[in-house]
Formats: sequence, structure tokens, C-alpha cells
Amino acid sequence: MKTLTLLRHAKSCWSDTSLNDFERPLNKRGKRDAPFIAKKLVEQDFSPQVILASPAKRARITTTFVAQELNFPLQKITWDKSIYVLGMDYLVKLIQKQHSEYEHILLVGHNFELTDFANFLCVKEVENIPTMGVYSMNMEIDSWSEVGNKCAELAFFEYPKLYK
Repeated sequence: MKTLTLLRHAKSCWSDTSLNDFERPLNKRGKRDAPFIAKKLVEQDFSPQVILASPAKRARITTTFVAQELNFPLQKITWDKSIYVLGMDYLVKLIQKQHSEYEHILLVGHNFELTDFANFLCVKEVENIPTMGVYSMNMEIDSWSEVGNKCAELAFFEYPKLYK
């Protein structure tokens, strides 16, 4: 069995209009929610073997919060700009080319691609993965190359507003 977890970056800041989209940081709520959800993941013994992440500033900050809380070495994170610039088809191919030895992959990215990807993979569809949403799926497959349409079952879905 394989587990793929999708994590949407925390809430970003739109106040500085001089920044391009790639450079937008987290806002106050994002800086609060990222460590909060990271701690919730630790409580669930969440332990990915691989983290693939967008290097956009808001995703990078989110990924760093989560990795530090999980004691995941920051130098082992794979920063892939294509997660930011390319769509769901790229995400499918990215996961399909991962080594079979990995049982659990965490993919940190952006909407609408993450929601589309979740709905492509999972039997139970989701309307939206909100900011700092964690959508984790189990797949009865032996190799990541077998990832395809409706191959996954929802394991859990966490997001900050569940706790408000």
C-alpha cells in the first residue's frame, strides 16, 4: 500500500502588490495555521519518506514549518518549480516516477491543481482543499507507476477551520 498526502500551502499575503505571485509570503493567519496543522500531523504519527514541494515562497515557508515539526531533514526536500508552473498532468507524472521503495510521499503545492489531482485520484471527491489543507490518500498499489484515475481512498482530511 502507498500513501500520498497533498498539502496546500498556508494562507498567503496579498498586501504588497509589487511582489509577483511566486514571491508572495504567508500572512498572519498562514503563519498561525502552518505550525498548528504541522503539530496535528505529528499527533497522527505522520511520517512521509519524501517531500516534493513547490519553491514558491508561500509553499517553501509552509513546507519548512511542516518539515521541522516532523523532524524531516530540510536538505532532503525536493524543490520542484514545475509543481508551481505546470498543472495536474505534471503532478500525475511526477508521482508515477517516484521509487517504489517509498511508501509515503508528501506533495506541497497550490490550488486548483491539488484539488483537481485529489479528485482525479480519489474515489471520494473534495470540493476544495483549503489553505493549509492536508488531503491524505491510501492506494492499494505496489509501485507509484500504477497511480491513476480513482485509485485512492481517502485516509484523512485536515484543515484549520475544522478546529475553529
